[in-house]
This record gives sequence, C-alpha cells and structure tokens, in this order.
Amino acid sequence: MAMLTINRLAATLATAALALAGAACSSSSSNAPPGSGDGGSPLDASSGVTLSGTIDEFVVLAAPPPADAGPPVDAGSSPPTPIVGGMVCVYQHPEIPCQTTAADGTYELIVPANEVVSITAQAAGHVNTLYANYVNNALPGSHVVGTSNMPTTSLAQTFTTALGGTFPWGSTGALTFQANLVTPVDGGSTSTQLAGTTVSISPAVPATDGPFYTAASGLPDKMNTATTGAGWGGYVDVPVGTYQLTVMNQMATCGQFSSPTATTATATSFPVVADTLTEVSGPECR
Repeated sequence: MAMLTINRLAATLATAALALAGAACSSSSSNAPPGSGDGGSPLDASSGVTLSGTIDEFVVLAAPPPADAGPPVDAGSSPPTPIVGGMVCVYQHPEIPCQTTAADGTYELIVPANEVVSITAQAAGHVNTLYANYVNNALPGSHVVGTSNMPTTSLAQTFTTALGGTFPWGSTGALTFQANLVTPVDGGSTSTQLAGTTVSISPAVPATDGPFYTAASGLPDKMNTATTGAGWGGYVDVPVGTYQLTVMNQMATCGQFSSPTATTATATSFPVVADTLTEVSGPECR
C-alpha cells in the first residue's frame, strides 16, 4: 500500500545561519546549538542504539536547462559533496559526546533506545541544521537514518531573501518539510516526491512567514499553494519554540503511524531554534 511520508530535506527555503568552523565538539562553544554535548557519561553500544547516517551538501538545479540541452539532469544526480569535519550532536542530550563527520560525510552516535531523538549539525560555510525526530523504536542495536543534506550559507541567504525573510535570522529560525510518496517494493520501498500536499503549523505564524512551496525546479515560488513535483517547502522567520506540523493530502489519511494500520497522532512535534534550520520528519499519509 502506498504511503506518503514527510521526510527530512536539508536544503531548503530560507534557511538559517551559523556556520561553525572546525571539527571540535564542545558545548562550551558560543555557537553550539542548545543541548549539544561535550561528554559526561555517554551510553555504550550495549545499552543504546548506534545511530548512523551521512550528511551531504544540498544542491538545487538553479534553472531548467534550455530545450536543446538534451535530457534534463536532476540536481540530485550529481555526485554528492560530503560534509567533512562537521560537528554532529544529539539535541538536548549534553551527556552524549558530539562526533565529527568523516571524509565521506558519515557519522555514528550512540543514542538512547526507544526514544525519539533529534540531531544537530554544524560545518564551516553551511547553516546550522537540526534534523528533527529520528525514531529509535528498537532494542539496543543499530539504526541507519540514511543521507541528510545541509545548505550552504549563501544558498540559505538567497532563499531567505527571495521569500522576504531576514538573514541571518538571529533570534528566529526556519523549518523545511518534504512530501514523498513511499511505495513498498520487495521488502523495501521506493520514494518519489508528491505534489498537491499542504501543511500547517501550530501555534500559527503570520502568512508572510509561510508555508512556502517550491517550484518543480526546487526553487522557492511564493505563488504556489501546495507542493509541486519537487515535493518540499518551508517557513522563514519563525519564533523560537515548539510547534506541531500537520500534513494534508487528498490522496491519503495522514497521521503518525506506529504500525501499518494504527495512527497515534495527527501532527508531529518539533523545535525551532534560533539561527537554525529545522528539517522536519513526521506525519505519514497512507
């Protein structure tokens, strides 16, 4: 059965600031996101989950190719540029040491089992990013979250300006979302972007802050009222706080699903942090 899920996207509309140089991970840094850890009494693999993933730089096709340029090439088909030496931390878990991304952009963190966790990432020349809501509903072992993306500071500024937002944001933040149609195939699944999806957040923010949806090229378009073939969008200039994201699509029923048939909630909770882009993962539509 087809399933629509809101997945993390690291590149996005209007994004938020704080490029932190260096690979050192220390909560004493003034640029460290809230809740970042610098040690303490970390979990070990026997009592926690090894959360592993990859962070690449986000790219976007700047403009559609001319008609005589041959078959279009999607931005995502270009060889990815890994984020090397980025600082990766577990949000609001200062007892867990931060890690740095390897030459191929990969990282591993030991996180509590059976707990929803969020990950923060910082790297020179890129915006500070928070990947919200990785669900570890497993016993101690391993959990692979796949590839996340991180926009450059210059791309964040371009998108923010295009949407009428303020950059750098200072005391506010940004968020993005992506609508994908996920279809089970041979024990796995395939994912394609889904058009026609709308979102709202609570508490509500002024309409001038979003939601915004991108054009099929992946560039922001303030005229769109729902997701296009690119499948994603976001908000700018969002006050710091905790919000609920609700997803709507006429093709399916949306909620947070704990099993193939059960729904536990109609919205997902996520934080917005100052000078940070939050990439939201949450409600599914099936």
